[in-house]
Amino acid sequence: MRSAARRAIALAASLLGCGALWGCGPGWELADPIGQWLDSRYEAFHAASEAMLPTLRPGDRFFVDLEAYETREPVRGEVVVFSLARELGREGSRVWPADDRPDLPRESFVMRVVALPGDAIETRDGRLYVNDVLVPEEPTGETIQSPSGGRLALSRQRLAAGAFRIARDPGRAAAPVAPTRVPEGRYLLLGDNRTNSYDGRFWGTVPRADLVGPLTGVYWSGSRPTWRPVHP
Repeated sequence: MRSAARRAIALAASLLGCGALWGCGPGWELADPIGQWLDSRYEAFHAASEAMLPTLRPGDRFFVDLEAYETREPVRGEVVVFSLARELGREGSRVWPADDRPDLPRESFVMRVVALPGDAIETRDGRLYVNDVLVPEEPTGETIQSPSGGRLALSRQRLAAGAFRIARDPGRAAAPVAPTRVPEGRYLLLGDNRTNSYDGRFWGTVPRADLVGPLTGVYWSGSRPTWRPVHP
């Protein structure tokens, strides 16, 4: 996790109107070597859909640690950016794991790691099981408004990285996770908005090489700067 000082530098960069991660106006740059280190280690992304509600709202901008997985393995429960292959057609778009369709351009997505290589995962009666162990889930009693309309009920789940909230539409059942043994070297990812996320339940697993890195925190939400760590 970045130190408070590095968070402040990142936030200051966003307040100065930087377009890319550190793409500020002429004559402005972070002092070396701090600027070079930050520029090489962290990259800014944004949430483009409701798939990660309530953790991320559409338009939220956040930093990703590009070097985290050089020294450790991904952990169940982490929110990560990864790449998929996308095909655009007249009837809409479709995505695949990038190694299944190397002929297509890649696009970045953000979701939560729920199963590791070798894990057995499935849903039973709407509850998530990993290696035959029920993933704890407790309703919080809270609801949020979905940007596309309707209220979503929140629950708290817990995986190895820690506790987090997920969202469900009380009037619609979430798509199940079919009984799956995750292949070696691959990961299964789900959106936190379990009834409105086009995720690994539909397109399968992602290879380790296509995980970009875990989120550190949200630095812009709505129309204003912020700093909101993403835990886990």
